[in-house]
Amino acid sequence: MPAVMIERTFIGDTTPERAPARPFVRLRGDQSPTLLLLLSLNLLLIVFFVVLNFNATTDVQRSRNVLASVQTTFSDVVAPSNNLEAASVAKSAAQDALRTSVSSAFASVLEGQDVIVRNAADRFSVIAPAAVLFEPGTNALRPVLPVLNRISAILKAPAEGFRYEMIVTLGVDEASEALAVSQAGILAEDLLRRDFAATDFAVGTAPAETHDVTFTFLVLSEDSAAAGAP
Repeated sequence: MPAVMIERTFIGDTTPERAPARPFVRLRGDQSPTLLLLLSLNLLLIVFFVVLNFNATTDVQRSRNVLASVQTTFSDVVAPSNNLEAASVAKSAAQDALRTSVSSAFASVLEGQDVIVRNAADRFSVIAPAAVLFEPGTNALRPVLPVLNRISAILKAPAEGFRYEMIVTLGVDEASEALAVSQAGILAEDLLRRDFAATDFAVGTAPAETHDVTFTFLVLSEDSAAAGAP
């Protein structure tokens, strides 16, 4: 490639002198400035994406390092996932055992009655007419209620690592409110006489369309129960 020459004139000298030109002073005719500009932009884009990829890789690695540090620091606080799964399976087994025992107990004395069983995520309920427990229109309990004795025995023998609780709710409307409150008090006293632990059950009333009695049973882990979990 021939060297590109420029002319320069010294002050006081009328004779032009030729000297080698620097490459960027004058371009050859077949070298387009636009092409060089596009090549420069292409190089800039390549550098941009290289830096972007490096930063993305660094962020991922940094996140992994932080996560590992958190897991190491709180290893005694956060239970491993396999332990959580094992606890869930154990609780489900305890719930199934309680549901089977309670259903069998009610079925033995509620033959022919309209009894409803409802299942929820962490509890299940048995709903029966108030006449199953009380003489119609009064707060007098029926003389023989062996089902309550069986329920008491079931609550005292929970699955290992768990405890059972029972909530008894009497449904009330405007016509039966006073009677239901009186019945709730009588029933609570009767449960205590049947050796129900005071910490294992509660009796109350709630607005409802019909005067039914709802027995709700919960399975609680010993740790959550000790901490006062509902």
